[in-house]
Amino acid sequence: MAMQETRSMHPDIQRALDSVMRPEVQDLIRRVSEYGLAVALPHMHGEGGDLRPLPAVKVILKTAITPSAHKATASSEVAQAS
Repeated sequence: MAMQETRSMHPDIQRALDSVMRPEVQDLIRRVSEYGLAVALPHMHGEGGDLRPLPAVKVILKTAITPSAHKATASSEVAQAS
């Protein structure tokens, strides 16, 4: 991603992207990948396609490779029903 593009990002998204290269984050990524897991950046897309932080009252639920945002309580119920 070009530096000019990242300057207009929401500060929380930019901080998360910048942290990926920190040694402790790289170590965490390596450790969780040993278990088939990954580190993710929960986000939403704005009207212009820009990345925005996911509101605290929402969670991301992926079913059949299609992500969707739900109120935290609703997603918990959907996940338990699966």
